[in-house]
Amino acid sequence: MSGGNFGLLAAGYGLGEGLIFYDGSCYHPYASEGGHAGFTPCSQLEVELWEHLYSNLGFVETEDVLSLNGLVRIYEFMLSSNRATKADWFKKADDKASKIIEVGLSGRDEIALKSLDLFVDCLATEAANLALKGMTLSGIYLGGIIVPQIITALEQGRFMERFVHKGKMEPLLAKIPVKVIIDEKIALKGAGTIAYELSK
Repeated sequence: MSGGNFGLLAAGYGLGEGLIFYDGSCYHPYASEGGHAGFTPCSQLEVELWEHLYSNLGFVETEDVLSLNGLVRIYEFMLSSNRATKADWFKKADDKASKIIEVGLSGRDEIALKSLDLFVDCLATEAANLALKGMTLSGIYLGGIIVPQIITALEQGRFMERFVHKGKMEPLLAKIPVKVIIDEKIALKGAGTIAYELSK
């Protein structure tokens, strides 16, 4: 579906969201504060996650779940809901979010794996929400620090199953491609391109 809008979702220290609007001849990016919108749970487990976060944070932003700190919060929630204690690897880790990803992907720790699955589910739901709000028929692009680290989890099918799981809107979402941005310098390249165009 070339010639349509694009959506961008970048999870890292926070959650960046943006849309790229196509006017029929060229593209126009514009910013969004969608990461600060309220987190919407879509399963019983996510309702429990929301309740857990609400008791500690009050208003729960989507960024409170889909970020590096968010992944740590999910892990701590899963520990609590499973009545488990923090693993030694977690206590000793300097970068706790990356360690959760590493251990979860390896399958060595069930809580870490469940935490990663829950993160992927929530990411897919937010990506689908952005796709519907922006009618991003040309695709959704996933970027940020976290996504390249969990690409093997995304490729297993869980993400796309959740992405299209929107009732009567499933046929539309099934036609929207989702791609991962691997280039760590893509934001700088984009800013440089815009600066160049404005300098002409």
